[in-house]
Amino acid sequence: MNKKFRIYYGDGSTYSDRDGSPYDAPAEDVQIIAIEMDTPQGFGLIHGGESERGCDVYMYRDGTWFGSDKNGHGLASYLRELGPRKVIFGRTMTSTDAFWKIVGRASREGLG
Repeated sequence: MNKKFRIYYGDGSTYSDRDGSPYDAPAEDVQIIAIEMDTPQGFGLIHGGESERGCDVYMYRDGTWFGSDKNGHGLASYLRELGPRKVIFGRTMTSTDAFWKIVGRASREGLG
């Protein structure tokens, strides 16, 4: 089952499951992804944040998005898998304030 999602980009735009296939999502300047989850809000957020263990890339598999760092084994393993693949790239913001503004927006809007 494909989970609902909404991708938030650095320029303020979004792309969601209502806009089209995850395989057609713009691939650059991703800041955060809201994904359908069993939480009180009905969604969770994945993003790179400011930690060294944040997400540089986001990959789509089995109906949902997940994140990884670009230098780790996650991306390399994913690219070796059979079947359709989609990779989008994040952690491009130069302003911490601008990034956290997008996180706040995604926290309020979620999948909306």
